[in-house]
Amino acid sequence: MKRNSSLYEFDALINTTPLAVVITDGEGIIEVVNAKAEVMFGYESRELLGKTIEVLMPEGLRENHLKHRADYIAKPFTRLLGIGVDLIGRRKGGEEFPVEIGLNYHQNGDGIQVISYITDITMRKQVEQDRINLIETDKASMEQEMHMAHQVQLDLLPGEIPKIPGWSFAVKWLPAGEVAGDFYDFIVRNHTDVDLVIADVIDKGMPAALFMVFAHTALRAYIDSGFSLKDGITRTNRLMCQESSQGLFVTLFLTCFNPKTGETFYVNAGHNPPLHYQYKLDRFTSLRKTGMALGIDAQATYEERAMQLQPGDFILFYTDGVIEAFNAGGQDFGMKRLQQVISDHRYAAAEEIIMSLATAVEEFIAPASPADDITIMVVKRL
Repeated sequence: MKRNSSLYEFDALINTTPLAVVITDGEGIIEVVNAKAEVMFGYESRELLGKTIEVLMPEGLRENHLKHRADYIAKPFTRLLGIGVDLIGRRKGGEEFPVEIGLNYHQNGDGIQVISYITDITMRKQVEQDRINLIETDKASMEQEMHMAHQVQLDLLPGEIPKIPGWSFAVKWLPAGEVAGDFYDFIVRNHTDVDLVIADVIDKGMPAALFMVFAHTALRAYIDSGFSLKDGITRTNRLMCQESSQGLFVTLFLTCFNPKTGETFYVNAGHNPPLHYQYKLDRFTSLRKTGMALGIDAQATYEERAMQLQPGDFILFYTDGVIEAFNAGGQDFGMKRLQQVISDHRYAAAEEIIMSLATAVEEFIAPASPADDITIMVVKRL
C-alpha cells in the first residue's frame, strides 16, 4: 500500500510540472513519459515506453547522441543542455523544433535513471530571431543612410583640383569611416584669386558629418558672396554658434592667394598650423592661429594676415588625424615626424609630398587603420 502511494505521488508530481519529463534507464530505454511530453512530441506514452530516447531526436543526430549518452551514464551530474548550442527535438509527425533540456539522475538498486526536463523554446527562438531581424534591418537602414551621407560629402568636395600655370595643387582625403568630419575646398574667386579651405569638425560619425556639411555650405555661401576672409569667417562663426546645439565646433584654415603675384592672405580659426616652406631661405614657418575655432563664441574676432608665396615655396595643410595617428605602442605620429618627412621631400612636387606623408603615416600605424579622418593638402608655386 505504501509503495502504491509513493508511485501515485510520483506520477502526480511529474504530471503537474509545467515541463515535459522523460525518464530513461541506463541504456536509454524510456520508462516514464508525462502528459506534457505526450503533448509536446505528439506520442501517447505507450508508444514511447520501451524505446530509446533517440526516437525523440532527428535521425541525423541519433548516432552521435549514443556516445554522449554513454559518457553521461559513466559520469552523471545535474546539468542544463542547450546553452550555446542548438538542441533539436522531433515530433511524431517528423516536425523538428528547438528544445532546452535539464538533466538529472537517480540511483537506485536497479541502476541509474536519467530524468530529462524538456522545454520547447520555439517561441523564444522566434522572438530572438525577430529581434535579430529587426537589428539587421536597422543596421541595413543605417548603413544606407551612412552611404547616402558619404555621397553627399563627396558631392560637396571639389570635383577637380585647380590647374593654374605656375602652380601645383594636391590633396588626399582619407575618412576613417563611411562619413567624415574633415573637409576641404578650392574656390576660384573673381577669376583671379583662389581660396583654399581645410577644416575639421571636432567629433566623429554622423553628427560630425552633418555639421561638416553645414559649416562647408555656410562658408562657401559667404565666400561666393564676395566677403573678405575675415568677414566670411566671422559671419560663418556667428551662424554656427546659433545652430550648434550639441557642442560641436570646427577648426578651420582659410587662405586666399593671387596666382599672378603670390600675394596671400589667411585666417586660422583654431586649426593645426599649416607649414609654409620658403625656398629662398630653406626654412619652414608655422601659420599659427589668428582666432578660435568656429561654433564656440559668437562674439569671437578673427585676424587676417598677409604673406608672400615665392617660386619654390609651398604650404602644407593637414588635419589632426595626421599627427594624432597612433601606432600599436601608443605613440603618436606627431609634429616632429611630420616635419621630418616634409623636409626630406621639400623639393618634390606637391603630389609626391602628400604621398610621402600619407605613406609614412600608414607605415607608422600598421597594421592598424587610421582612427581619425586624415586630410592633407599642398599648394606649391613652381
